[in-house]
Amino acid sequence: MQQRTYFLSKVIFIVSLACLILILFTPLVADTQKIDLRFQYIGTENGLSSKNIMNISQDRLGFFWIATEWDGINRYDGYSFVHYRHSFNNAATISSNHLEYVVSPSRSHLLWIVTREGIDIFDPHLEKVVHFLEMSRFGSPILAMAEGRNGDILLGTLKGELFRVDGGNLQILSRLDPFQSIDLQQKGITSILESDNGDIWINSTGGIFRFIPSSGRIIRREPDSGNATELGFCQDTQGNLWFASDSGLDCFSRSA
Repeated sequence: MQQRTYFLSKVIFIVSLACLILILFTPLVADTQKIDLRFQYIGTENGLSSKNIMNISQDRLGFFWIATEWDGINRYDGYSFVHYRHSFNNAATISSNHLEYVVSPSRSHLLWIVTREGIDIFDPHLEKVVHFLEMSRFGSPILAMAEGRNGDILLGTLKGELFRVDGGNLQILSRLDPFQSIDLQQKGITSILESDNGDIWINSTGGIFRFIPSSGRIIRREPDSGNATELGFCQDTQGNLWFASDSGLDCFSRSA
């Protein structure tokens, strides 16, 4: 049941984030020009290996990489899909078909993939995989992954721990417990964002928090919409933070 809850929360977050991106980057000139938004449904009948999508990332070449719950990773070029799955007889394939996250860092062509077994690093040019770290190394399943502001990789676990990994040297740089100063029962980190000023925003099963690594301080964010349930966040090109909830959008402005 807990796994199903995390899966549903990720689906809701992906849908919310897609809507948020449309709002942020579509020219809003409704008074003088009609906006024609078109949506296209893409499913298994179009080549997608599974409808259970955990996470989507776009690389520098424009390809979409789609992590599925049970059927590996899909690459989509806007026309067709290429599937990458685990093979028992081939150590150069991903470590498991059960995926949690995929991230394509902006400074590298490599893909970081979180599977049930651990972290894989996939080179799409060579179509080869390096099995970087086993899940047992973290002591808890990894539920979230994101690129940090300096190109490092941030990982969030079910127990609420944060790991920072050097994306170049493939070494764990730090291990933090952002929730150690507060009494929180549900600490599972489901998404992460490091803002331009170094603060780390954490979406967890217990709410959204702002963690300040330099001081170890953590602040729970209270939605502007009262008792709204917050679903996720993103940062725009101006450094403003946008929070999506079941009651709408809130903006945290850098100039405020």
